[in-house]
Amino acid sequence: MDHYISVFIESARVASIIPFSSEPTFFAMFYFGGFNMLFATALAVAGATVGMSFNWFVGKILLEWHKKRPLHVSEYWYNKCSLLFNKYGAVFVVLSWLPAMKLILVIAGFLNVRYRFLLPLIIAGHALCYGYYLFK
Repeated sequence: MDHYISVFIESARVASIIPFSSEPTFFAMFYFGGFNMLFATALAVAGATVGMSFNWFVGKILLEWHKKRPLHVSEYWYNKCSLLFNKYGAVFVVLSWLPAMKLILVIAGFLNVRYRFLLPLIIAGHALCYGYYLFK
């Protein structure tokens, strides 16, 4: 059971914007075998969702800070970024499991995107990522 808890914690830690390596416990369990990998995958997706939620929350904090003490973001660039996110944001959120895409959720929080819109996309993206390794 300790390995399953480690998968959850590592997935949450790795999915956050804090730079860490990939999930060593999940892949060790996968390659050595003898574990319920469907359960480990579900925990990894749940942990990654928690980590990505942290990223979104950081973006919300930046937005509140921007309202009190404006950052150097002009209205033009904020609106342009908002339009681009409205057009391509869903694709980027599904691909947010890629290391370079982790900041997308911070941007989504800063742009005040509703979390209930993002949650199914985050889960789908990470389920595709871990499901690929599970069923390849």
